[in-house]
Amino acid sequence: MDTNDWYLADPKMNRVADAIAAELSQSNPNLYGKAFFDKLDEELQEVLPEKYKKKQRTSPVEGNTSGASRPRGGNKQSYENLPADAKAACDKFVNQGFMTREAYVAEYDWS
Repeated sequence: MDTNDWYLADPKMNRVADAIAAELSQSNPNLYGKAFFDKLDEELQEVLPEKYKKKQRTSPVEGNTSGASRPRGGNKQSYENLPADAKAACDKFVNQGFMTREAYVAEYDWS
């Protein structure tokens, strides 16, 4: 909790972290302590990169160097308009039964 102050401050991420932690505990019963939390951090970075770690913003002049560009064709907040990395994270959550596409799109940070 000392290193992840978001855990208490962001109820949505809290639920996601708890769900991933439960899955990790079940699939890796011998993983505990620092090793467990390191693995949890890896999973959270993969699944919620836009929320877990602050992304470095690029200047519009420099362009987007992150490789995660938003599809063109409207500002509608939909699955189709998610960046490729966010679609992959959404698909992973949906496949694991953590949430629906609609819930992911609603919780996605579109800023």
